[in-house]
Amino acid sequence: MIGLSRLSTLKPDLGEGLVSGAIRETAEETNLVPANPGLVSVGNETGHDAHFITLGFVSKQFKGELKAMEPDEITEWVWFDLYSLPGPMFPPTMKMINNYKSKRILGE
Repeated sequence: MIGLSRLSTLKPDLGEGLVSGAIRETAEETNLVPANPGLVSVGNETGHDAHFITLGFVSKQFKGELKAMEPDEITEWVWFDLYSLPGPMFPPTMKMINNYKSKRILGE
């Protein structure tokens, strides 16, 4: 089982790195602490009034038990097979997954 983490809203703490921020954000939202997450996707997302760079990380090992830590925003987390995902999916997340599956980092 792998976990993909999309981080378009990461606000690092002062002095915090991207990987440590990804670990912290994942733990805050899922109760899982990823081990050695690696960057698998960089997305360039533009809308009518915003521009985001979306970073995707993957980890194959975790500590903790999966749990919805922010029930006002997310009611549950569910694991799916990477090749049998439900839809519709948030476009930046789908881009990250497609980048991961095709083994490319940059997805314009």
